[in-house]
Amino acid sequence: MPVSIILAENAPPKSKAEMTAMAELEQVQTVRLRGTLRIYEEYPEAVTEAIQQFLVAQSKPQIKSTS
Repeated sequence: MPVSIILAENAPPKSKAEMTAMAELEQVQTVRLRGTLRIYEEYPEAVTEAIQQFLVAQSKPQIKSTS
């Protein structure tokens, strides 16, 4: 299952380290935006755009390789 993380570049060090660790997991797509832990309140337009782009990408038919 695809997962998207919006990583807040100005998050406190411990939180940012946890977000970075999750971003390195397989199947995780990461968007890095300026902001802190309340990034959705600070930059609602940027967060909305990132979520919309992820959802649009997931709604496109996936082409599977037949090797």
